[in-house]
Amino acid sequence: MVPSNTLFRLSHFQHRSLASLDRWLLRFVVALVFFLTFISASALAQETRETSPQLGEAVLENGPAQPGLDVERHNDPNEHSLTVPELDPMAPPAEESSLSPSSPELRAGRSFLISDGRMDAASWLISGVFAAGGVYALREFGDEELDDVADVFDVLLPIAAFGSTWLAHDGQGAWQYTKQYGATALVTRGLKETIEKNRPDGGGMDSFPSGHAGSVFSGASFIHRRYGPRWGVPAYVLATATGLSRVESNRHYLDDVLSGASIALLSNWTFVHPIEDRVSLNPIVTRNGFGMSASVRVDSIDEVAPPTDREQDLRSRMRYSWAVGSVDVPANDLVVPGIGTDIDFRFSEDNMPSITAMVDLEYFLSQSQELQFRILPFNVYEIGGYAEPTPFEGVLYPAHRHIRSEFLANDWRLRWRIGLKEINPFEVKLGAGVAVLETEAKLLLVPGQPDIVDGLQSSVSEITVLPLAHVHVGVRIVKNLELYLEIDWMDLGDQRYSDEVIGLRWRLGPAWDMGLSIRRIERELTLGDYENNFQRDQRMLTIAHRF
Repeated sequence: MVPSNTLFRLSHFQHRSLASLDRWLLRFVVALVFFLTFISASALAQETRETSPQLGEAVLENGPAQPGLDVERHNDPNEHSLTVPELDPMAPPAEESSLSPSSPELRAGRSFLISDGRMDAASWLISGVFAAGGVYALREFGDEELDDVADVFDVLLPIAAFGSTWLAHDGQGAWQYTKQYGATALVTRGLKETIEKNRPDGGGMDSFPSGHAGSVFSGASFIHRRYGPRWGVPAYVLATATGLSRVESNRHYLDDVLSGASIALLSNWTFVHPIEDRVSLNPIVTRNGFGMSASVRVDSIDEVAPPTDREQDLRSRMRYSWAVGSVDVPANDLVVPGIGTDIDFRFSEDNMPSITAMVDLEYFLSQSQELQFRILPFNVYEIGGYAEPTPFEGVLYPAHRHIRSEFLANDWRLRWRIGLKEINPFEVKLGAGVAVLETEAKLLLVPGQPDIVDGLQSSVSEITVLPLAHVHVGVRIVKNLELYLEIDWMDLGDQRYSDEVIGLRWRLGPAWDMGLSIRRIERELTLGDYENNFQRDQRMLTIAHRF
């Protein structure tokens, strides 16, 4: 007779074997679909190369070029223009070409990848299919299936990025992506080994930042920046779905994924340049005939001055910033009004996350007005216990038992602000916005303990929407260094929110800046039948890029 515990172990092993087979089948299907898409793209690109005229041939169809090219310098330190002199209008007409000089089809071998900055119907369709598939996977797949999908795209998106350089015959792009991917992997791995943040599923001490997010956003950002949105936007959709799957499968916190993606984006802006910035053709029509202007970017031209900060400000429309730093929680209590039941969710110092992060995306409407979207996440868990029986959401948790407590406090903010007239060295900005505050508290009795019922758990969650008032006051200490104070605030009696920041911002150059700040966030919100008083202090390092 086989012992009952052996039967249990055998049944468990068989179940895991079948699950493993299903997982490998899922991986194979996802990889096959992606591979067939890539092969189809390659075939179409090859057909484009065979049927499209070469760049030089297309230009010469309009007539012979005249000797002597004029060189014109522009404000861009890396851009020269070569202007072909006007052609003789009395020359015999050449055979009419269906391609205009600025048509993307002139870029033989690259026309399939490079877009003119717009999305075509196929791109929208592919993006929609990928988005729908991502939503379905996040809703229907279990944690193991989501892990499989993330593992597949963790490999395939970087391969697609390298493959795109092959399709475009772009050796320089391959070298740029090698530097971007290497920098992303090096920084991500270094932070993982240094910070040692707990994973939400308890699977290790390497949660921050997400390596999967860094890998997939490295591939997606390269495709988009180097070749445009035709394939860049679908790649971003896949990368976003992969990052969210890491949160949904309980492998990472939201700030882990945002940080992995931010490292990839910042590396991309450092090492990768759009290929269409290198060569562009524009027709010239005058009274006496017509000609051609070719703008060519080169890596460096020492005699041309780089754009000033003011010129870069006028040229830039967006700013992306990633802030990372340590966090403390002075207070985090749930209290039942009138009863006084107090549940402490502050967590012990050993279990607190040693680091957290946030991201901002700003859009400059004009020189004085801007829109800002901010994601400021906070997630933490620990395993502890209570000295006496504790009721929570209809469940009585016994004393002196292992209980997993989880707390989530994510802030999603959209803000508009306008700068008032500057009085050197001071600046004042006023604004208003809206905050969507996501809060969840959860208790779970750890299974496997004596004299308890496994699976006992309860939770309470709430989404609160509040209007916000904003004030920014800054003073320029020296030319590129600013000291500033910012407050986002609202008090509606039973709902109160404030975010107070004091910091330094240092302008590193035309497109980059960094800063140090101290932030305190206070939230007094209604959470189900409870009142939640939550405070956290953060010390942040910010790295930002304008584009």
